[in-house]
Amino acid sequence: MHKAPPFPLYGLFVVCIVFLPLKLNADQLVMKNGDVISGKVTRVDDKEVTINPGYTKKFAVKRSAVASIETESALEVELLDGEVVKARFAGMEEGMQVLEVEERPTPIDVNNMSKASVPQNWYARESHAEALLTINEGNTINRSSAFLIDTRVRLGDHRQYAKFALRRDENNGETTKKQNRASYEYDWLFRRSWYLAATANYERDPIRDLSHRFTFGALLGHDFLDSGHNFLTIKAGLGYTDENLGDAPTSGLTGLWEFEFRHQFKRSKLEFVHDHSLSYQNYSSNNTIVRSNTGLRMDILWDIYATATYRFNYESEPAPGKFEKDSTLAFGLGAKF
Repeated sequence: MHKAPPFPLYGLFVVCIVFLPLKLNADQLVMKNGDVISGKVTRVDDKEVTINPGYTKKFAVKRSAVASIETESALEVELLDGEVVKARFAGMEEGMQVLEVEERPTPIDVNNMSKASVPQNWYARESHAEALLTINEGNTINRSSAFLIDTRVRLGDHRQYAKFALRRDENNGETTKKQNRASYEYDWLFRRSWYLAATANYERDPIRDLSHRFTFGALLGHDFLDSGHNFLTIKAGLGYTDENLGDAPTSGLTGLWEFEFRHQFKRSKLEFVHDHSLSYQNYSSNNTIVRSNTGLRMDILWDIYATATYRFNYESEPAPGKFEKDSTLAFGLGAKF
C-alpha cells in the first residue's frame, strides 16, 4: 500500500500551479545591477520605464539603469518617424534591445522608438464636480462661492470636453459678481498627439455689464505629455465672438490660445492642475482677455478630494467703471465620478 504524500507536499503543488503561471506571464525588467523586476510594463520613453509589480503601486525606474525589457503583450509604440505600431519588447538579441512589431517579419532596434504605452481603451470618461467657498467676516462680510463641473469623454480618436461654472460674490449683502460660464470642445486626433478642435463658449456677468459673450473657434492642438501622471496640451486658432459689453454690441474675429497641464505626484495623493486661455479680439477696442486657474487637489476619501485654487481674470478693455483684473483664492471639496 502506498502512503499518501504529506499535506505540505500537496500545498507546495497547489502553490506552484497557482503562482508559477503568473510569474511566467509577467513582464520583466532586467536591471544593469542584476536585479529583475516582474510585473506589468505600462510605459517606456527615453527617460523612464514604468512598471506595475502587483505587490505595490506602480513606479518608474530610469531607462539608463535598465539592461533589457520583455513584455508578454504588445504595447502601442510611436516610432521616431511618427508611425504608431503595436509591438512587444522581446529582450536582448545580439546585444541589442529589440521590438517585435506585429505583422512585420523582422524585429527592429528599440532606438527607433520614441515612446510606448499600454493601448488606451476605446471608451474613457472622467468627470469632476467642485464646490468652493470663501468667507471673510469683520468690519465687512465678504462671501465668494462657486460651483464647477466638467466632463471628458473619449471615443477612440474623438474627444469631447464640457464645462460649466457658476460663481456668486457678495460684499455686505450686496451682490458684486453673478457669473455664468459654459463651454464645449470637440477634438479629432488625426495623427499621434495632434488634433483639430472645434469650441463653443458662453459667458454672462451682469455685474460686469457683460450681457453675453459667445465665442466659436477652430484650433490646432498637440498633446506634449499624456502619461499616467502627466498631461500637457497646447492649442491655438481663430474664432468669432459676438458680445454685448457695457450696452455696446460688437462682434468680430478673435485669436485663441489655450494651455492645460496636470501632474499627479508619484506615490502621493496630490495633483497639481493649471490651465489658462488667451483671447485677442481683433475688432472694436481690441480687447485682450486672459483667464487662468491654478490649483491643488488632494484625495481624502474614496473619490472625494480637497481642493485649493487660485483664479485670475484680466480684460484690457473692460466695461466703463469696471476693473481690469479679478482674482480669487478659494478652498473647497470636489468629487470624481
